[in-house]
Amino acid sequence: MADKIIAMPTDDELFAAFQYGLEAGTPEQNKNILGMFEKFIGKAKEHLKTLVTLQDNGLALNFNEQSGNQVLEGFIEAQGFLLKLPLKGVLATFGASTFTDFVNSVKSGKNGRESTVGGITKILIAFFEKIGEKYETTDDAASITAKVEAVFAEQPAAPAESA
Repeated sequence: MADKIIAMPTDDELFAAFQYGLEAGTPEQNKNILGMFEKFIGKAKEHLKTLVTLQDNGLALNFNEQSGNQVLEGFIEAQGFLLKLPLKGVLATFGASTFTDFVNSVKSGKNGRESTVGGITKILIAFFEKIGEKYETTDDAASITAKVEAVFAEQPAAPAESA
């Protein structure tokens, strides 16, 4: 087997891998949700590189609250004027005006934690597996799962001050 490339994929390669991840990782019963976003996704492909960092030994998943906010903000800004409002409306129905809002809606129970975390994990694993066909990657299913779980983890309650 030939060595894999250690470089940043093009926007088109990242987009193709992400589309594959969406198709492969979205459960059949949720494909209708995916359909709501299809017309918006292609306009924002240059923002997907926020989710990937190039390290000395390959590509790593950069999935955290900050990168999620950057991708979502770029996703919204990439839309034409007439599409921004409908997109913001659709996102608001999922409690996702920002990625931070979405994370909080999952933590509060508005969006089902198990299906959301499981779905995002499957999408990102498939995304990275597709990228990994050509490029060297440093993340596998276990490390991607850990990163997604960390974003949506419940924060322990702060200890009460003692008098």
